[in-house]
Amino acid sequence: MKNSISKLPKDPFSMIGYLSLYGIQKRKKESLQEIKLYKNRKKFYYIHDFVEYVWFDSCKGDIQSISGINYLPINQASIEYYDCIEMAIFANYKAAYSSLRRLFEMAILQIYFSNDSSDKKKASNWYLSKDNAPSFSIMVENIGSSGILVENGLI
Repeated sequence: MKNSISKLPKDPFSMIGYLSLYGIQKRKKESLQEIKLYKNRKKFYYIHDFVEYVWFDSCKGDIQSISGINYLPINQASIEYYDCIEMAIFANYKAAYSSLRRLFEMAILQIYFSNDSSDKKKASNWYLSKDNAPSFSIMVENIGSSGILVENGLI
């Protein structure tokens, strides 16, 4: 035991890096094994296929709406999706949950800004960091009252 302690880096940041990587291959192997054994694993693959091949490619809009928000929310959602999967595989569940929440928020924001009844100036201001995103309840109310989900067969 004394030998392994003496091998730890003396620099505190190097030690944090060393300890965070300790056992990473084992955590990855065990996480992937759990996914293979999970009784509803097909749902994971369906979700992945939907996200990979449908959702991120499904944004549509006219030139004005595309230039107004630059589709940044959906791009950020894509990044959060892969971060979430990676963090979960390496058993960093708190970070995975945070990425999943940000993914959900960006998806709602994308729908909100793509909605014809949303204010495109607000989207531009958000994109340029001049304004915050609307609150979640305001976005959901706007999306729900606009009929966009009904028109697209989502509810």
